[in-house]
Amino acid sequence: MALEFPSDTALYVNSTGSAQQFMAGEWLLVAPVYSPELKRDGIYFPSGADWFDWWSGELMTKAGATNGTTLDSYDAPLDILPLFVRSGAIIPLWPADNYFDETLHDSLSLDIWPQGDSSFVLYEDDGITRAALDPDPEFATTAITSRAPADFLTTTDAAENVTLTVFAVQGKFDGQLDARTWRLNVRAKVAPSNVLLNGEAMYAAPSEISLEASASGWFYDEDLQTGLLMVKTPVMTKDEAFTVTLGYGSSFEKVLAAECNSADHNVYIPAAQQFVMNSAGQIVSQLYVTEMCLSFGDDNDPDSGTPECVLQPCSQCSKCVFVHDDNGQLKSGGSCIDQDATVQRLISYPCHEASAPGNQAWTFDARTLNLMNQQTGACATAASG
Repeated sequence: MALEFPSDTALYVNSTGSAQQFMAGEWLLVAPVYSPELKRDGIYFPSGADWFDWWSGELMTKAGATNGTTLDSYDAPLDILPLFVRSGAIIPLWPADNYFDETLHDSLSLDIWPQGDSSFVLYEDDGITRAALDPDPEFATTAITSRAPADFLTTTDAAENVTLTVFAVQGKFDGQLDARTWRLNVRAKVAPSNVLLNGEAMYAAPSEISLEASASGWFYDEDLQTGLLMVKTPVMTKDEAFTVTLGYGSSFEKVLAAECNSADHNVYIPAAQQFVMNSAGQIVSQLYVTEMCLSFGDDNDPDSGTPECVLQPCSQCSKCVFVHDDNGQLKSGGSCIDQDATVQRLISYPCHEASAPGNQAWTFDARTLNLMNQQTGACATAASG
């Protein structure tokens, strides 16, 4: 535990309870019962995260606690292994098999506990041979990200969307699926107003049975694990990225300003910062298979009071045609794309004087496909990236 949480000095002190627990990967804390009793004492939850019971979904620590927490008298009958999950978790689950290739790994489930920004890289190979270790290794990775409010799992007043993105598969191996269905099991204390797949509304099933019978859609069960949102995608090819947006705020994904080609964007999700202006004057994100365009949204930015920049389906948006002037301004009517430097967001704002465009001057980089602000050096970035 001390190796996983080196900044939590409480783990440096010898303790029977915390010495008999361990992390299974980044997200799961396992606390086996080490005495004849049917209760477990001394379970220690490190600081810096909220921790939840895997089985019930119950919050086990004080929301937002800055210090570690010790739990005694946890009920642990013979059929219950004390297992806890850290906020922000993204945990892939295959269908239950007796051996590796008993069935196709379709669909693939993601158990998601969204809070703040988190990511996971799914690794897959043929599961049988040593081909993944060859000089020309055969394996595949899939980057998955979650972006949610910092208190999403502990509040019933969520006011911002949750975005969950599965990126295109990188690499190949023998027996790899060309396409699969994804099941996203998302913990949420309240139901979203809608669920969008690449900006398109998904079917809101009236029951879990109806969801199972449908090709895709979503259903929210408020009684299961203190609130569980079940999302079922249509069959998605391995070469297409997709974003599921849970509607708690704006219906569309925001466009942010972030450091250009940072390590995360450059290695895993470069398309989050890639935009191309087409012949119609639309600024098209390269993140999605479905064309999504940078647009002035319907909701106002809380700081400027002017419309936010969002990504909307190019076929539906009405405020997504721009003129790129020689001074770098991207104009639509009398408004320009502006970088709100205080909060690192892109917004609509009345155009500055042409001689002094300031933070409204933008450059399209033909090599990287970045849309870069000439004044700040930041790049337009899809929020899910």
